[in-house]
Amino acid sequence: MFRFENGGAPEVYVSSGDWMPRNFDRRVEVAFPIRSKALRRRIEEQILPLSRADNVKGWSLDAGGCYRRVSQAGNAVRSQEELIALARG
Repeated sequence: MFRFENGGAPEVYVSSGDWMPRNFDRRVEVAFPIRSKALRRRIEEQILPLSRADNVKGWSLDAGGCYRRVSQAGNAVRSQEELIALARG
C-alpha cells in the first residue's frame, strides 16, 4: 500500500508486495488506486499506521535507498498478527 500526499489531495494505491528487481525484469507489476473513501480511510487510519508501528518484523527504507531494521523499543508490535486479529473482528 502506498499513500501519496499529492498536494493536499491524498491518494492511496495497492499493489503486490514483491517489488523486487527480478520480478520487474520478468513480469508486469501493477498498482491501482483505491477510490472508495471508506476503504481509503480504513487503510490510512488502521492499516498503514499499524504497519509502520511494527517493531518486531518491520524494516524502514531510508533516503539513501537502504533498508534498516526498525528499533524494538517499547511494547512489541507485530503488524501481521494485529492485521489478522482485525480481519477476524
